[in-house]
Amino acid sequence: MLTVTDAIEAALSEGGEPIVADVLGVVCDFCALAMNKIFGKRDEVAALYVDLDTKALSLVLKPGASLSNEAIADLAIQAGYRVADVRRGKEALGDVS
Repeated sequence: MLTVTDAIEAALSEGGEPIVADVLGVVCDFCALAMNKIFGKRDEVAALYVDLDTKALSLVLKPGASLSNEAIADLAIQAGYRVADVRRGKEALGDVS
């Protein structure tokens, strides 16, 4: 489920698309920094947060922007990690109905 921070909440309120990626091997602050560095450079990304407890990358894309699951996986590889799963929209928010 999407980890909501002030920045993520603001990006969602502007109509951004929520995405959660389960990332393998993210265990420490340096891991989070690597992910923040790679994903934070992307113009598509309005807000992000790496949750070390759940090993999940929470992203909100800017309204109208897109980033494919493959692109997310490739960016994670650039940071030194692998993506196990990507959830978008209601599923990322925890609404599975």
